[in-house]
Amino acid sequence: MQIIKTSILLVAAASLTACASSAPYSGGRTWDEGWRQGVIESVNDALKWYQSASCNRVAAPGDKFVVVSYRLSNKPRWKFIPMSAKDAPEPKSKVLVNANTCELVPNA
Repeated sequence: MQIIKTSILLVAAASLTACASSAPYSGGRTWDEGWRQGVIESVNDALKWYQSASCNRVAAPGDKFVVVSYRLSNKPRWKFIPMSAKDAPEPKSKVLVNANTCELVPNA
């Protein structure tokens, strides 16, 4: 009986450990730090009336707005990130986006 209890306890501990850890993305970035896989939906000159810049970023004159889609809790989410036109990734390109800081890493 003790062996069965010990086995159940070990299986439960291993399951919880596997759930608690997150595999790193490129560059050692992890899900726990806010990194998500995303796709650039579009790069626009301005936001629509119902959109607002993400992560309290302020657009500089001439900046483009990069629309990044990603999933969080199995639901689609979007970030509207202002950045210079020369740094903006191409539409449909895959990126890593930090949901907390709006940092983008291209070619993820």
